[in-house]
Amino acid sequence: MIVSRLLDYLVNTKNSQTYDKLVISQLEEKIEKLKKIGGSNQSESKMLSDSLGLRDNKELYNQQDLISYIIHINFSESNTLLNVTDIEGLPKIMLSSGSVGLKGKQKRFQPTAVVKLLKVMLSRVKFIGEKPVAIHFTNARRYHILLAIKLLKKKVFIRTIRNYNLKAYNGCRPRKMRRMKQRKK
Repeated sequence: MIVSRLLDYLVNTKNSQTYDKLVISQLEEKIEKLKKIGGSNQSESKMLSDSLGLRDNKELYNQQDLISYIIHINFSESNTLLNVTDIEGLPKIMLSSGSVGLKGKQKRFQPTAVVKLLKVMLSRVKFIGEKPVAIHFTNARRYHILLAIKLLKKKVFIRTIRNYNLKAYNGCRPRKMRRMKQRKK
């Protein structure tokens, strides 16, 4: 099937006819060799693509293993959350700064929360190893991102880093606060 498409393309294009004829004759020779060897269509096309130096996109994609796991670090108003999922989105580990032992203001927007969460995550996550990982930050500040990268790059192979800031920067002017009357006693 691959060979027939390639032959049709080469026959239909009229550019440099001598080169096309040479390539077509070489392909026809390879087809004859493959027919003599025998086998299924898949093995023939695979052998032909290997001999031509071509590969299927699926094979190439599987070999690269672009990303194996995603580490989500979410900074909310009251807590810091860390999730590790595989590429399909299935959760592997979920941690919050409360589960690490932090309380109150320690849980939010603190470098100690990030450090403790990452240390606990690295101690529990042995399956990542040297596999490629993506890190996604939500509502993170710059020093949180730099701190997390500095801690993770020694233990994990980081392929991509994304930052999703959900807070508006210098957005609309907020409404004027309503003045409350003080009651006399």
